[in-house]
Amino acid sequence: MASVIGYSAPINLKALPATSSLNDTDLVLIQVGGQLQAITKADLASALGGGGSEAGYASFILSATYYLFPLTSGAEYKNIPASSWTLEQSSVSTFLVASGDNFVFANTGVYNIDMFLAMYYTTNSSTPYFYVNLETGNDTDGWSVVVSTRDKSTYATFTYQTPSRSISYIYRVSNTTTNQLRIRCFVFGSGYGQAYVYGGKRSMVNVHRIGDLIPT
Repeated sequence: MASVIGYSAPINLKALPATSSLNDTDLVLIQVGGQLQAITKADLASALGGGGSEAGYASFILSATYYLFPLTSGAEYKNIPASSWTLEQSSVSTFLVASGDNFVFANTGVYNIDMFLAMYYTTNSSTPYFYVNLETGNDTDGWSVVVSTRDKSTYATFTYQTPSRSISYIYRVSNTTTNQLRIRCFVFGSGYGQAYVYGGKRSMVNVHRIGDLIPT
């Protein structure tokens, strides 16, 4: 039988014993709108954004030794297709799915996205320009840049001494069809050398589901 733990007011919080031994099905009394309500430890953890038993993760690495961007003249935006990344490890095989250029989430929720790219240029005759965008949306409704490594109003320069870019983002996925993810880069063409991203475990995308959607 689940236990109910409650205290009458006033409460000396410093004198309360630690409750780390509670089971997920144990009930805790909380005050909601002036009324006491009982909630399980697991549901409380999920409501507070901890994820509880619903938490999950997936880690992707580039399939090949490196991803080489097509060599063209001029400045262009180029995707690093989600299909170029391979699933390294995951709590569930369908947690995050690569569909063409885009990553598609299996479930709604709040996700923490960490991306690390180890980049390189084949020549160094001139300082090239290269920056990375993390974009959310979908191919039908369009995309929005949520994080960019572009430096203020100028292009973020890329040199041999600064070959890496890191991006972190908290993403609220309320619709798995419309709330997708893609990685897009801005590069200059052949006049500045050919850019590529190191593959294997040198570049990766890590995604953790950190909680359920709650009203804001």
